[in-house]
Amino acid sequence: MPGSSLWLIPPKDSPLYHAIDHLINKDIPSHFPQTPTPPPHFYPHITLTSDISPPPTASPQQWLDTLPLPPTNNHTDDYILRITILELEIGDIFFKKVTLRCEKTPALAELAASCRAAAVGVEHDKAKAWAQDKYAPHLSLM
Repeated sequence: MPGSSLWLIPPKDSPLYHAIDHLINKDIPSHFPQTPTPPPHFYPHITLTSDISPPPTASPQQWLDTLPLPPTNNHTDDYILRITILELEIGDIFFKKVTLRCEKTPALAELAASCRAAAVGVEHDKAKAWAQDKYAPHLSLM
C-alpha cells in the first residue's frame, strides 16, 4: 500500500463523528456545486502519518496490531488523548482544501512519532524530529 496514511478516527457512535461526517458528506459539498455528486466519501479522521507502506507480509489489521499504541483499558487521564480543534484552514492542496487545524499536543505528537517510526522503519528519535518539524495535525473536511 505505497502512499497510504494512518488515521485516528473518532468512535462512530460519538457526537463528534456524526457532526464531522455530516460536514464532510452533506453540508460542505452543498456549498461547492462544482464538486462531484456525490462527493468522494471518507471517514472523519486526523492523519497521524502518511506516505507509508505497511509490510507486504502482514494483513493490514495484523500490522496495525503491532503498532506501539497507548493502552486503551486504563481509565486514568494519562491515557486519554485529547484533541483540540483550533481553527478552520483553507488550502490549495487537494487533500487539505478545507481542514480544521488541531493542536499538536505532546501526546498527539508522540503518538504520531511512534506510528511514523513503525510505519517507515526509522529510529524513534528521527520520527520525533519529524513530528516536531513537519507533522501538522488536521481534520480534513474536503
